[in-house]
Amino acid sequence: MKGSNPDRELMEQYRAFLRKKNIRIFRVIAALELLLLPLLTAFDCTGARLPAAAIALRSLPVPFAAALLAVALRGKGTMRFFVPLFHAFLLSNTIMLCGLMIMSMRTPHFSGYGTELIIAVLLILILSNSGARVLLPLYLIPAIPSFAYMIYAAGEPYQQPVLLNTGILLLASLAGSWLMERLRFSEFSAGLTIDATQREIDTEMELARRVQQNIIPQTPPESRHCRVYTKYIPVKEMGGDFFDFLNFKEQRALGIFISDVSGHGFHSALITSMLKSLLVTSGINRLSPRRLLEYLNSALKSLVTEHFITAFYGIFDNETNNLTFARAGHPYPLLIRGGGITMLKSRGAPLGPFVDGGYEEERVEMRSGDKILFYTDGLIEITDPQGELFESRMHDIIREHSGRGIGEIVDSIHEGMRLFSGSARFPDDICMVGIEILPGEILPEKILDQDAAPPPADR
Repeated sequence: MKGSNPDRELMEQYRAFLRKKNIRIFRVIAALELLLLPLLTAFDCTGARLPAAAIALRSLPVPFAAALLAVALRGKGTMRFFVPLFHAFLLSNTIMLCGLMIMSMRTPHFSGYGTELIIAVLLILILSNSGARVLLPLYLIPAIPSFAYMIYAAGEPYQQPVLLNTGILLLASLAGSWLMERLRFSEFSAGLTIDATQREIDTEMELARRVQQNIIPQTPPESRHCRVYTKYIPVKEMGGDFFDFLNFKEQRALGIFISDVSGHGFHSALITSMLKSLLVTSGINRLSPRRLLEYLNSALKSLVTEHFITAFYGIFDNETNNLTFARAGHPYPLLIRGGGITMLKSRGAPLGPFVDGGYEEERVEMRSGDKILFYTDGLIEITDPQGELFESRMHDIIREHSGRGIGEIVDSIHEGMRLFSGSARFPDDICMVGIEILPGEILPEKILDQDAAPPPADR
């Protein structure tokens, strides 16, 4: 296209864009040409009373229409023939219509054939791949001698306006074809820009997805004192749910952290990355659930303005068999013991919006065979087709399978979610972390002294 100086590769992409854009229309036009041929030929000979040569003129585009239709239907293997056949098809139509106009000069249908030529020109204008460069040879070259002859041979008053109007519209189509080509190329360029932007976004989203995959533990920690099982189901490629396990230098304790950032997608995933960084740099704050939540709240309150974060952090000490925990507006974990369910309650506001979250630290003594399910609110907010929440059904599933291992309980809940909602897709991210206390030496039932020294942190 003149003035834009696109390089060869860009022009090849542009031509491919036009072929893809118009391929269906080409099929329809070629098919209509073949279907209407008998009707139009009958009108030429009987209605307009043109000589028998009109049949030959009407048949001129037929082989090109048939070949074009065959190529368009066949597909990629024959597409190299598409462009030359397309131009030959349009040129044959122009020659046919100019010839029919000449034959109909002495009939009342002269203006009708002029209109037919104008319609054909407009179709060429709409479908042409190369604008004025194609229009010139396709109809101006056949039209110039044809119109010169008709002007010379015109003897009736009604013939002059028809020729004048048709000629003006033909010339106007040249300007229109140039403008159409500019608009097409602008559309194509805008599409390239959008595609490039989308590819860049997709690349960045894929990178962010991989980062989030790497910050979420892929395998649970191994311990001879407890068994850990996890399940993470993001509603999008990246989610706002997050969990992690904090280790200590002495292998007597395991820190369990789970959180839920409001919303989904990139921004929520970015905040989970911030949480991971803060956990890694938490130092001695990880020794106390309450102090860790206070540390996170202080660090996040100036960084998180449009989101809120619920969280739970617990430390299981396998020497005392105590789970010390605190929560920040997070759903209560469920202690599964002897077929019953107990909520592990403590007070605390979500992270971020409040200066003082009022995080309350609690402690529970674990027994052999006890299980705890930590989860995010996406689990209990699943609904069935009638709008009933899943929470009650989840408790029933836990009771039904309470004698099984924590992994089987989590898997049963997951299956129950799908059956309850009638779908494998859920409206919110879902995260479940379960632990099961393995048989071993159990200490006498007691409450750990609040001032007892915690295990040293892995700095």
